[in-house]
Amino acid sequence: MPSPAQRLAFIGAALFTLVLPIENVFVVPGLGSLSVVAGVIMVIASAPVFLARGAFSLRRPPAVVLVLALYVAWAATGLLWSLESSSTLVYVTTFAQLLVLVVIIWQVCIIEARRQALLIAYLIGCTLALLDGVRNFLAGNEAVFQRFAVSNTDPNDYALALVIGIPMALELFARRRGWSRFVFLLYVPVSLAAVVLSASRGGALAAAVALLVFPLGFAWLDKQGKRVLMVFALAAVAAIPFVWTDIEPLVSSNIERLGTLGAELTTGTLNERSSIWAGGMAAFSMRPWVGVGGGAFPAAIEMESGLRHPAHNAFISVAVEL
Repeated sequence: MPSPAQRLAFIGAALFTLVLPIENVFVVPGLGSLSVVAGVIMVIASAPVFLARGAFSLRRPPAVVLVLALYVAWAATGLLWSLESSSTLVYVTTFAQLLVLVVIIWQVCIIEARRQALLIAYLIGCTLALLDGVRNFLAGNEAVFQRFAVSNTDPNDYALALVIGIPMALELFARRRGWSRFVFLLYVPVSLAAVVLSASRGGALAAAVALLVFPLGFAWLDKQGKRVLMVFALAAVAAIPFVWTDIEPLVSSNIERLGTLGAELTTGTLNERSSIWAGGMAAFSMRPWVGVGGGAFPAAIEMESGLRHPAHNAFISVAVEL
């Protein structure tokens, strides 16, 4: 049976997980975003579970945690040769915090029920973000021109946070029983609608990948789950013609922007991203072995091309910086 210290630590981890999708809605003066406040609470609440009989105690970490630790260590070493040490320090600090989060979750989630509870906490946070995004849409509060998101959040980050929840929703639908499992399934179309409102092309690509969990995970479902999923999909497709005439005028500009994705991928620049990536590869050739330092991608391509932008591509960013 979990001890009071373990239960308190889990509550801290669950709180932090819940606020991630809505971390910028409120800013606490002197502290920062909600995630910073929740992170401090989580660390304080989790400290006792790392102490056993007065000595530090850590569950034997899996290989993935060790790889993450090596990643953070290498990024920290990059401070010795970074093109922009201030950016690298911020980068290292952020990833060190993420590593602490992973270690705390590993230490606290010692049973399957807790892992599922964290998934639920994240989806609750996504639902709160969805509600705020819809409120902004109804009120006409644009994050960017005709694009809507949770308050004080970039539409691309908003869309990606919601899309990450799709595989979680399917797993919870597959594992749980009773009426609650259907609530998790409803999350999928609602989150996709929010991606449309965000008009995030990166979010749309991520959603296409996330939706692969349905054909890949279909055989994993029980008989009831398979029947429900098939009926749900057919009902959603059948409903589109009846509601499209009412929806289309509201989201036509968003759909039009998402519709440019194919052309931008084949013949366009994806809002000058191809130029940014070309500058990144030039910077990579300058320091192919040690990199320019974590977070220093904008400084590196500024030296090569005069542009100063983030990579908008995780793979190129990591290659150039690390």
